[in-house]
This record gives sequence, C-alpha cells and structure tokens, in this order.
Amino acid sequence: AAGAVVLGKTNLSEWSNFRSTQATEGWSGAGGQTRNPYRLDRSPGGSSAGSAVAVATGMAPLALGTETDGSIVGPAGLCGVVGVKPETGLLPLDGIVPISPVQDTVGVLAARLGDAVLALAALTGRPPAEPDRAMLRVGLWRVPRMPGAVDAVLDSAVQALRSAGVAVVPIDLALERQTVEDGLLAMYAEFRPGLEAYLRGRPGCPQTLAELIEGNQADPVELSLFDQDLFEQAQLIGEAERAKAGQARQSSREQARKLLDRTMRRYGVQAVLAATNEPAPVIDYELGDPGTPGSSTPAALAGYPNISLPVGHFRELPVGLSVFGPPTLDRLLPVALRLAEACAVRRTPALR
Repeated sequence: AAGAVVLGKTNLSEWSNFRSTQATEGWSGAGGQTRNPYRLDRSPGGSSAGSAVAVATGMAPLALGTETDGSIVGPAGLCGVVGVKPETGLLPLDGIVPISPVQDTVGVLAARLGDAVLALAALTGRPPAEPDRAMLRVGLWRVPRMPGAVDAVLDSAVQALRSAGVAVVPIDLALERQTVEDGLLAMYAEFRPGLEAYLRGRPGCPQTLAELIEGNQADPVELSLFDQDLFEQAQLIGEAERAKAGQARQSSREQARKLLDRTMRRYGVQAVLAATNEPAPVIDYELGDPGTPGSSTPAALAGYPNISLPVGHFRELPVGLSVFGPPTLDRLLPVALRLAEACAVRRTPALR
C-alpha cells in the first residue's frame, strides 16, 4: 500500500537456526549456504542471513527478518547493514515460524537507517522518527571476550560521536547467569507448542514436531551437514516442565528489564552502545558455528528494541554497533538516527 515492490523471499537459517547445536548459520535445505558478501568463505550470521546479504549486495534497499535473540542485529553487523529489531509485540507474527511466540519479533534490514525508519512507519502507521537534536549522553558497554580488533573499530566510532557532540561514557552491564538460563529454559519449552500451532494452520504440512523429526531422518539433504538435537530435546519437554518454564520466562524478562532500566538511570544515559559482533567467522561444517560473543541478549530477553549500525571494518569484514536500552522504538529511533549521522560507515562488498 505504501508503494513497495516485493521481490521475493531470501534464504534464511532453517527453523531460525533452532534445529541443531552444530548448525551453520545461513544454511537451509531449500537454498543451501548463504555466504557473507565481504568474504565468501565467511558466515553471514543468522537467522536472517539472506535478508542481510540481499541488502548488503544491493539486490534490494530493504528486507524483512525475524529475531529471537540476535537473528536481525547479528546478520546486520556481520554483513555491514542496518538491522532494526523492534520491541516485542509491535508487529504481528502471522506467517512467522516461531521459536518463542513471546520473544520473537519481525524487523527490518536496510542499507541506511533512514530507509528502515520509512519502512517501519509504513508497517506501524506511525509518523517517521526524526533524529534527536538535543544533547545526547550514551553508555559504552565493552562486551566480554570481544577481540581487540573490535575495540579499535569501536574507539573510532566513539571518537566520531564525541566530535559530533555526543557524550559517551563507559558503563558496566552484566546479566545474571540465572536470568539467561531462565530465558533459555523458556525458549526450549515454548518452541514445540508455538511451532505446532503454526503447522496446524497449514494443511498438507507435517502437523507435529515429531513428524518433522521423522521427515528429516528420511531426507537425504536435511541431516547431511548437522543433526537435529535441538528438535529432539524440545520434543521431550512435557507439560510440567512447560508450566515451570512459564514462570522462568516471566522472571527472565523482569530481571532483564530491571537491569537495562537501572543501568540507564545509574549512568544517566539515553541508550547503551555495544559491539554487535566480532568479524565474521569462517564457515565450518565440521565444527559448526563458533558461538562468538555478541550483545543482543539483554534487549532480547527484555523484549526491548535493538538497532545495529555499520560503523567500521577489520580486514574488509564489517563490525556493527548495537544501540539499545529504551523499551520502545519511539524512544530508541531518534537516538539511533543521531548516532548514525555521526558514525555509520559502509563499504561495497568485495564478493570474493
């Protein structure tokens, strides 16, 4: 209705990358391996891999993706584009294969944040956000275990922000281990009911997780690179465990929200900045994805929005800067637009 032309669907990590602990991001049985356009032997991230690559290579100015924890901002950071994950509940989940109906959300990937803002305005019916021109104060969280190469890119972005009049202060942000474990417990328990509700609305498809497991075992492609241990674990979760998981979800969300709200008040900041990703890892079908550190989990567990901006490169590989903290896009987008003006950096991918 807003005049966009829908070109088609992109290749995403199968089942939102929730089938195997040894899975490779960006792979599906239907489309094969999506590759990072900056180095074709590198991962594009996932699960919204093809959406990020389509934008990075100029196939489309915009693409949709979905996220449970890192599946929009992660590919955006690795592929050098903008990724906007809204707060949970802002956009409908109709047609989305779920991991967690509570934590999943639809979002936008784009070459520029301004383009994503226009898409979100069309999707929500709200006026496009404008950059916040007031004095900004933001907090910089150094994610543990991030390599020094990422710190160098961050330092350059921070210098650009300070030159533009943005105050950047160091902060601490540490999720309690129990908060993360509660979120994982809930996600495992929510997967099968949500998936089977999705399947029941599609006649001719398998109707249960058990049928999917059985179908994968009989397929020559689906288990050719990695197994389906996450499917099998989710299949074993019973009603009693699901009831317990409901309490865990509530506790995890409350604790994550308290952490972000308290941190922003403590340091007097309007948003938190952190590296989205380390440089893209090599695609490895023997070992699977390495589980590199990222910054998406606090906002994901809280159900708060998160925006990744491309801010630099290390040896041709993009590094993203995540911006999060406020509970709604209405509050986050004006801050992110101001930051993007000062520090967003993109290069044309080499495709080699």
